[in-house]
Amino acid sequence: MSRKTAKLLALSRDHPLRQRTLEHLAVLQIHLRVGQNLDEDERKLAMNLTPVYEQWREETLQQGRQEGIQLGLQQGERALVLRLLARRVGTMPAEVIAQVEALSLPELETLGEALLEFSTLEEVRAWLQLHPSL
Repeated sequence: MSRKTAKLLALSRDHPLRQRTLEHLAVLQIHLRVGQNLDEDERKLAMNLTPVYEQWREETLQQGRQEGIQLGLQQGERALVLRLLARRVGTMPAEVIAQVEALSLPELETLGEALLEFSTLEEVRAWLQLHPSL
């Protein structure tokens, strides 16, 4: 691994140029790996970029896993809140369901706690009106 590659990989993950540079170098490394008839310099460059590609790939996969976990939590919370609301107040109109589905995870958690005190659809609507981030 070259010193420049090592310096790049040593940058903090929140460095403004790190992720973009990793991405570009990873793409270059991929193109070099699939290229035919590489000369000696191109082979060396491809070898030097292998750690960059591996780091970029790992970080990209980790970010995707984290986003997937977050999305799964939000979907599960949303489904639970909608089921509990239906049990508390009965059938809900499509516009109320759409408003609940648009809530962020923290808002869904707050609604999940508040719904224990609801007994009517109007109380649900009132709560949703008090949370204008929709």
